[in-house]
Amino acid sequence: MLLSDAWKIYPFLGELVDHYHNLVLWKENKKAMEEKLPGSISKIDLENMRIDFERIMDKDEYLHEVNEIIAFALPLFQQHIHRAKDMYDAVESHVSISAVGIVPVNTDAGYLLFRIPGMDNTDVFSYALTIFEQAQIPYRGIRTQFVESYPHSILHYDEAIKSDLIRKHKAFPNPATYVVESKFAYPFRETLFRW
Repeated sequence: MLLSDAWKIYPFLGELVDHYHNLVLWKENKKAMEEKLPGSISKIDLENMRIDFERIMDKDEYLHEVNEIIAFALPLFQQHIHRAKDMYDAVESHVSISAVGIVPVNTDAGYLLFRIPGMDNTDVFSYALTIFEQAQIPYRGIRTQFVESYPHSILHYDEAIKSDLIRKHKAFPNPATYVVESKFAYPFRETLFRW
């Protein structure tokens, strides 16, 4: 049984986080800009030798409305991000990953075998770990590609699938191979595995 659409985390979570960060950045930049912009004199206090300024940005109706929208939206974004994180943690606690056969020394490339309740097949993906730089900071990434599906049967147990993959794909003489099993039938592409 497939769980409902309410369990779909991707691609929405990434977009939600991006929008949240953009709003936070807007607020921070706005505050810095307000501090640097001159204001118009609103009051002169001769007794205390002080001049009070009225910020120009406070008078702009458009900016005032944008600020109200942002003040309304930020807590909602935070709420939904926390909800998605809780969903992500729940899904992670119901997914197990185990090695098939002997694990080679180099595990930077290999295969992932997905076994999900309610699916009639074991879907196989090749994977390769990569390193890429963004703003001079190295990040690890993973490239995946669908290889093929094996129907569930006594002939297609984990070691047999790995042997068949080795026979068909000579580039990996002893590939790292892992079985990814989910306790529940979460939406595959939107929750378990984005590729």
